[in-house]
Amino acid sequence: MSNERLFTYLLLFTALAISGVAAYFSIIGLTLIFSAAFWPIVTMGAVLELGKLVTASFIYRMWERVNWLMKTYFVISVMLLSAVTS
Repeated sequence: MSNERLFTYLLLFTALAISGVAAYFSIIGLTLIFSAAFWPIVTMGAVLELGKLVTASFIYRMWERVNWLMKTYFVISVMLLSAVTS
């Protein structure tokens, strides 16, 4: 396995680990605030975190192809979602 491929896997693992830890603390925090609805909050938090990752990835991959309105909306959405789930 080449060094570049190994680095790519290391980068993927690290990014997923950081995202997973952040999602865990975000979801646990939300369940402590809204303790009466534990499973709905866990589901909502997991879907929001997944949506944030997919949207950020979409913005990165399609930056040159999408118009400015879509870029603006997605960037603001990811930033607001990051603030809400922090």
